[in-house]
Amino acid sequence: MSSNNKSFKEAVLALNSLQSNAAQIEAKRQQNKKQSDNLKLMTRSLSQVGVTLDQLNGINIVHITGTKGKGSTAALTESILRQHGYKTGFYSSPHLVEVRERIRLQGSPISQEMFGSYFWKVYDALSSQLEEGEQLPFYFKFLTLMAFKVFVSEGVNAAVIEVGIGGRYDTTNVITQPLVCGITSLGIDHTSLLGNTIEEISWQKAGIMKYMCPTVSVPQPGAALHVLQECAQEVRAPLFEAPPFDARQRISDTLPHLGLSGDVQQKNASLAVQLSRIFMERQADRRKWTTPTHGRCTLPLVCLSSQYMQGLEKCKWPGRFHKTEREGVTYYVDGAHTSDSIGEAFKWFRQQSTKERQRLEAANKETRTILMFNRTGTRAVCDLLEPIASGLRGSEFKFDATIFCPILISSEDNTDSNDRRIVPELQLSEIRSHKDTWIHLLSNPSTTTHKSHDSTHKSHGPIYKSHDSIIKSHNPVVHLFPSLKSAIQWLSRDPDYCLSECSTGVITPELVDADVHLQVFITGSLYLVGNSFFYLKEKF
Repeated sequence: MSSNNKSFKEAVLALNSLQSNAAQIEAKRQQNKKQSDNLKLMTRSLSQVGVTLDQLNGINIVHITGTKGKGSTAALTESILRQHGYKTGFYSSPHLVEVRERIRLQGSPISQEMFGSYFWKVYDALSSQLEEGEQLPFYFKFLTLMAFKVFVSEGVNAAVIEVGIGGRYDTTNVITQPLVCGITSLGIDHTSLLGNTIEEISWQKAGIMKYMCPTVSVPQPGAALHVLQECAQEVRAPLFEAPPFDARQRISDTLPHLGLSGDVQQKNASLAVQLSRIFMERQADRRKWTTPTHGRCTLPLVCLSSQYMQGLEKCKWPGRFHKTEREGVTYYVDGAHTSDSIGEAFKWFRQQSTKERQRLEAANKETRTILMFNRTGTRAVCDLLEPIASGLRGSEFKFDATIFCPILISSEDNTDSNDRRIVPELQLSEIRSHKDTWIHLLSNPSTTTHKSHDSTHKSHGPIYKSHDSIIKSHNPVVHLFPSLKSAIQWLSRDPDYCLSECSTGVITPELVDADVHLQVFITGSLYLVGNSFFYLKEKF
């Protein structure tokens, strides 16, 4: 092993030791009132690693928050600015396979060598200045410091920064003079940290607004918009709304082709275009776009140059509306982890898989559809699965089988996958609960209010002989796997797959006939998506 590779691997191990465990996360939830201290400590930490606020603000920042689509919007914005000739930095979370994905230069993750080098510079600088009883920053804060150090040191002149959670007290909000801020679709998520209502969550997100710095939002629900407008007036930040993307047809014969799939990406693309336009105008003259606004102020459409078009077309953002094919299997993957986002992802899967199935059946190829689901943290499984269940009720579209399996993979397989927030001992008991919830949702339509979606896919019944598929005909076929690796092996018809019953009583099914083409929808967690990509050896 080369010294550079060793440095990277050792850096990842040291970084993982900074993760908050379940107990620490709970303690943080109980101390929300002290969150404002976080930014004071972050400013001090920046100074300790040799970055001043003036240097940070000098890299020209686009700061983006929201509940849904902030990663995609940030990726589109970075791609557009890069096509305009800027040297871009992009900080996002979480990563899918390797932690270095979170810190990107010119659209690509920094190298293992660069990651290791900057990690130890930041680690050593902070360690040497710890006061008695003080600890190193936790995982996300450390990576934020490291990203800012990389961007300043490498001469970035356009930095797109995605908020971690919320905005107001997020460690990224140490930024004091962004060129422009963006707010994607708002909804209910991270309630233990941000609040239980859309108003409380909107207030947290609006915390990234700064004095005389323009903020652009996608159209928001009335209650959320009202909070954003109040916060904007309070700090004297101009607030604008991005126009509908399809309104572009009024000035162009065709809409730009987006490199990202999914209808919802049009909303994110419209916001990215407006953020990029304002960024470039303010980078040339910071006096622009500083006049406070009143009421709803929708921005005019931007006439798209070839750089805009290429930025939208060439943008890649893995794990979101992501389709990848293997021998005998098509994986439709989306890391959606809110009920609204899962509903959008399921709509996309239904449309795409129907087209593929029609093509395959025309060639006399049998197809089966499979749902693979899990969630991270304490999000209510019932709420996350309900959009899918409601799409199946009253519809001919059915899943032939559903898989629940643990999210975690062995740290021996991938060091980057270690997540101390997930307790391995609880994973198997949780997936049993997920199975019960799923069966209840499908068999009790009166308990829900969502409308069904129309489709034309007919269920073909059981697709394999299995020890645990002997259930009543009106119940769904559900399989529990003891590990994510075994689930992927089963889907792949891997010869190393082992039919067994583990000590916990989870019985694994026999392999599917190789002549059957599987359409697999993976959703519910970006961690499930990333670890699935690891076993699939997905390249992106």
